[in-house]
Order: sequence, then structure tokens, then C-alpha cells
Amino acid sequence: MSDSNSSSQHNRSYPILVKVSQAAEISGYPKSFIRKTFIREELRPKNIPPPPPHQRRGRAVDIYADQLSAWVATVEAFLLASGRKSKCGRPTVAERIAQRRQGGT
Repeated sequence: MSDSNSSSQHNRSYPILVKVSQAAEISGYPKSFIRKTFIREELRPKNIPPPPPHQRRGRAVDIYADQLSAWVATVEAFLLASGRKSKCGRPTVAERIAQRRQGGT
């Protein structure tokens, strides 16, 4: 066995995966909001963005931590682009989060 072969195996970098609850803490979005993003596209509500980069293991979902900040930026753009239609009642959680991040009330 050569030392260069064994050292190259140890130099591999593996992506850091986090659970939904950890992703919620990192991103600042509620766990329920992140879970809703994993609903199939044809069943997902219009105000819910696509899911973050992830890996499925059965029913478990692991989210790539290094790509989470880029996903948060796309979510904010998605929420602003979708706009809020004039309607009665309280704003949705996603709308309140977008308003909070933009500094609005």
C-alpha cells in the first residue's frame, strides 16, 4: 500500500448535512415552512418556494448546510416576487417572514 493512496482517501471532503430543525435555526424560517417546501410541486401552495438542496434517505431529509444561505436568498426573492394579493385576514407566515427581513411592518 502506498501512503499517497491512503492519504488521498482521507482528504475527501464530504458535504455537511443538517436536519430540518437545524436548518430552521440556521435560516431563521420555521420548521413548518421548511417542511412545506418538500411537498410535491403540483400539490405545493403557490406561496411556498421550492425546497433547499437536499438528500433524501427514505422519509428522512438532510439539507446541505453549505448551500442553505443561497437558498434563503432565493426564498426571499421568491416571496417578494410572488407579491401579496389584496385579501382579508392576516398575512401568511411566509409573508410575515419576508416583511420582517425587509424591515417592513
